[in-house]
Amino acid sequence: MTSVKLGDIINVQVNVRSLQNVQDNMVITDLYPAGFEVVTGNGDMSARGTQQHFNWVHRDLREDRMLSYGSVGETTTVIQYQLKAVNVGKFKIPQAYAEKHV
Repeated sequence: MTSVKLGDIINVQVNVRSLQNVQDNMVITDLYPAGFEVVTGNGDMSARGTQQHFNWVHRDLREDRMLSYGSVGETTTVIQYQLKAVNVGKFKIPQAYAEKHV
């Protein structure tokens, strides 16, 4: 994405998969770019095509990030949600990451 106007809503898609077997108790952290806020009520956007959606056990929508807790398998699954542009400027998109939740 190179350009967004103030007030635009964008669809976010994070693809997740494990390289070694099923990994239980994982937390997927996706930081929002500065200048955006999550559109609440859209944590379960409808599937497009034949994508398999991440089967999260718990989802935590915070001011600056989305945390999705669940198991990650060898098949690519998708986490989708929406963000709204609330500030003007140039912002970088941080990388999502996964870690074992103990």
